[in-house]
Amino acid sequence: MTSFRCDEHYIDYASGGPLMTGIAVGAGAQNGMILNLQFNPHYWARVPRSKRGLYDNKPQGGKGDTTWGRYWTYQKENLDALVIGHTENQFLYQNFVYGSLYGIHFTEQDGAGAENCISHGHGTDGSKVGCYFEYGHGEISMINTELVAMSSQDKTAIKVSEGFDSEATLINTMVWGSPDLLAEVGNGILTLQNLHANRHGKGLLLSEGTLKAFNLSFNQTGSHISVADDADVQMTGFITKGSFHTLKGYAAPEQGIER
Repeated sequence: MTSFRCDEHYIDYASGGPLMTGIAVGAGAQNGMILNLQFNPHYWARVPRSKRGLYDNKPQGGKGDTTWGRYWTYQKENLDALVIGHTENQFLYQNFVYGSLYGIHFTEQDGAGAENCISHGHGTDGSKVGCYFEYGHGEISMINTELVAMSSQDKTAIKVSEGFDSEATLINTMVWGSPDLLAEVGNGILTLQNLHANRHGKGLLLSEGTLKAFNLSFNQTGSHISVADDADVQMTGFITKGSFHTLKGYAAPEQGIER
């Protein structure tokens, strides 16, 4: 969906276990809808034995099969599950991804990105980066989002890169699994409202940009937020287990934010 402009596209219940790219939409498409996406590595286990390819010799397949583990590991280093490029007024509803490098990825295409995108009920599970805001110029809103980073290295629930110069807003978000970071912010504005982190790793790291955080709940002790001198933070209504820990004057190394 990135090669040609497809206004008012409608994609409902695309399912399977992709290896590199799941669904990518862009080319300036306006007023499109992607609903009920279901990506899960278990689809490989359900293919008949004679056609499995990546699967080899276990009749039942499933998580007990070592090839299932190799496939899932490959996904977490390579799969861009849901890619939103140059679009206007894109609507995403109840999409779910299990096993990926990026569960949902807002990216650049021909010098443009997503403008005014709304996501409702997105779920990223068993992945490396739950939600990646790499590029964008218009507001992006995500409501009722689940972000679960697990079984990998450098796991981040929410990542905002230096190329993102817009505002991303997440309302009613659940984070669990074993993230190394709750959020990494390198530019733009990230607004978090009503977020519960069952686990948060090293918490919120800001090298640049602005964080607006309202009504956040942390279910574990440890570091909560680290802020560079050039970053701006507005916080109201935090609930923490144990003391609330902040680090001001945080400096990110040249090669990226230290985990």
